[in-house]
Amino acid sequence: MKRELRELIVMLTDAYKLFHRQMYPKNTVTVYSNATPRSSKNYKGNNKDEVVVFGTQRLVRKLNDSFNEFFGLPEKEVIDFCKEQLSSYTGSDYDVNHILHLHRLQKLPLIVKALPEGTLCPIKIPYLTFYNTDEKCFWLTNYLETFISAEIWSLVTNATIANEYRTIFDFWANKTVGNCDFVKFQGHDFSMRGMLLAEGGRASGLAHLSSFCGSDTVPAYLDAQYYYDSGQNNWNTMEIVATSVPATEHSIQCAYFNPEDGNELAYLDAILDEFPAGIFSIVCDGYDFWKFITEVVPQRKERIMARDGKVVFRPDTGNPPDIICGVNSKSSLDKNVTKFTDLNERGLENTGKRRFGGIQITESEFKGAIECLWDIFGGTETEKGFKLLDSHCGLIYGDSIQIQSASEICERLAKKGFASINWVAGIGSYTYMYNTRDSHGQAIKATFVEFKEETGVLLLSMPPQTQYKKVGKEIFKDPATGDGMKKSAKGLLQVKNVSKTSAPKYELVDQVSWEDEKCGELQIIFRNGELLNQTTLWEIRERLNSSRK
Repeated sequence: MKRELRELIVMLTDAYKLFHRQMYPKNTVTVYSNATPRSSKNYKGNNKDEVVVFGTQRLVRKLNDSFNEFFGLPEKEVIDFCKEQLSSYTGSDYDVNHILHLHRLQKLPLIVKALPEGTLCPIKIPYLTFYNTDEKCFWLTNYLETFISAEIWSLVTNATIANEYRTIFDFWANKTVGNCDFVKFQGHDFSMRGMLLAEGGRASGLAHLSSFCGSDTVPAYLDAQYYYDSGQNNWNTMEIVATSVPATEHSIQCAYFNPEDGNELAYLDAILDEFPAGIFSIVCDGYDFWKFITEVVPQRKERIMARDGKVVFRPDTGNPPDIICGVNSKSSLDKNVTKFTDLNERGLENTGKRRFGGIQITESEFKGAIECLWDIFGGTETEKGFKLLDSHCGLIYGDSIQIQSASEICERLAKKGFASINWVAGIGSYTYMYNTRDSHGQAIKATFVEFKEETGVLLLSMPPQTQYKKVGKEIFKDPATGDGMKKSAKGLLQVKNVSKTSAPKYELVDQVSWEDEKCGELQIIFRNGELLNQTTLWEIRERLNSSRK
C-alpha cells in the first residue's frame, strides 16, 4: 500500500462520520462549526480563565498541504483506493461519489477563521470557526472535526502551559534580578522522547517555542520556520527561534565511571577537553551527585573559571526543589521535621551528616545545589540584592518538573537570597504529556446549518430552471443530564473585543446574521485553498509578552 494513499486526508476521520452525509436532512448545503475551550476544571495549572491561542496557522497549512497531495494524485487511483478500502472496512458497497466531487474541485472548499495566535482566549469563547463553501461538501465540515481536533487541542493546551512557566519565571526574574533578559532561555524543552509518537513531540516542542527559545526538539525548530515564517536563528540580532547546547547523558557518564575507585575526574576532564570554550551541560547524578559537585568539581575550579563559557551542571534524580534549594521544613523527606536554620548551631557528626528532625542528611543536601555551587565559584549580586552564580557555571534540572515545583523552586531560592535565574528548567513530557483534550474541555460543535429550499420554477428560461433559497437554522447542544459545561453556543458566531485598553477582552455574541458574523475578532486564515492573515512566531511571542506586562 502506497504511503500517499494510506495517509490520504479523507481517511483521517472517525468511522462514524463516513455515513453522516446520508444522515443530515437531504437538502442540507452548509454546516458551520467552532472550536471552544469549554471548561478548565481538569487543567492542572494556575490560570483557569484563559487559553493561549496557538496552532491554528499550523492547522490550516497542514490541511492545505494534505489536500494538495490528495488533489495531486490521479483521480482513478484515489477513488479506486477509497472505494476498495472503505467498502471493506464498513462491510458495504460504500458510495464514494462525494469524495470524487471533492477531488474534482481541486481546492479545499472551506473557510477557517481564528483569533490571532498568541492572544489569551477566555474559557467558553470560540477561538476557531469553519464552514464549507461548496454546497455539495456540507458533509466535509464535521468530517474534518477528527483531524482538526487532533491537530489543535494539544498545541493550545501546551502553549497555555508554556505561558504559565514563562509568567512564573518573569515574575521571579523581575523580583530577584530586575529584568527578564535571560528568561526566554530558562524554560528548555525536553519533551519529545516522552510524547505520544514523534509527531506529538514536535507539536509540543512547537507550542513550547511560543514562549521560550531553549529547546532540544530539533523538529520544532524546523516547524517554526515552515509553519510560522520565523526564518533561522539570527545570532547578530539575537532573534532566536530555538537553540540548545552540547550536553552529556547518563550513558556517557557511566562509560567513564570506574566502580573500583569511583573517581569521576576523567569524565569531567574529557568533556572539558572536548569543549574548551562555550556552553556545555554535564549530567552529574549517575552515581553520587553530591560527591560529584562537592569533591570532583572543586578539583577543576581553576580550569572551569578560566574557560570562555559556562559549565551547566545537571542533577536529574530526587525531589527537584530539595536538590536545587536544599532541604527545608517543606521537604518531602519528612513531613514532621522541624526546620534547622543555623548551619553553625551544631557540628557535623562523625558520619559527616546533620540531623534534620529524624533524618540524617549531608551538609550539601541541606544547602542544595545552587548554594554548593556558590560556595565553590562565588558570583555577583543583582541590582535587587540577590546572589547570582558566576557566569562560568550554572544548573539545569529536567526530571519531572511541573508548574507548581518550578514556582516553588524560584520562591525557595529567593528566600535563601538567590536569584531565580540561577537555574534552568528542563520542561518535558511530565508537563506536556499529562494532558488531554479535557484539560480545557476543548470541543468542536456545529451551531448552524443551512438548507436549500425550492421557491418555484422560472418558466421563461429554456429549459425551465428550478429556483432555490437558503434557509438557515440555529442549532445548539444542551444536555439535560450534564452540569452545563457541554452547553454550546447557538447559530452564527461573532467574537467581539470589548476592552477599552490595549489588552483585548473577548466576548461571544451568538445568533448573529451572516453580515455580523463577518465582523469581529475572528479573522479568515483560510479560504478555498488560500492562506490569509498569516502571522509569524515573532508576532505571537510579542502578543504573549504584552499580555504578561
